[in-house]
Amino acid sequence: MNAVSSTVLPSGLVGYAVPGDAMHPTLSSQDIVLAAPVDGPAGEGLYVFDTGDTSPGSIAIYRVLGVQQDGEQRAALSKDNERYWKGAGPDPDIVSIDWFKAHVLGKVAVHCRVVDSGVLRGLS
Repeated sequence: MNAVSSTVLPSGLVGYAVPGDAMHPTLSSQDIVLAAPVDGPAGEGLYVFDTGDTSPGSIAIYRVLGVQQDGEQRAALSKDNERYWKGAGPDPDIVSIDWFKAHVLGKVAVHCRVVDSGVLRGLS
């Protein structure tokens, strides 16, 4: 029998459970993402942010696009789920780079779809 060798993930990646359905269909609630810590924008993509809430695991995941507004570089944070759109398309929140740097936890590098959450609860 041939064993499949496991892949060693780079150190520094941090795992987060996806909260809610704001990023559906890209991410589903309780899927797992692994994010590489960043201290500012590192290109377009999915990012994990600290929501500022004091409860454990208070994070949000957004799709981030760079934009110019009033001659300054800013970041547009949007959700993939149409239920969260205010109009006909994604209605991103435009934030300053300073806000981005103060709240960003990491850029999503890996997405794992949870097949059986019961198995995960049994792991310590």
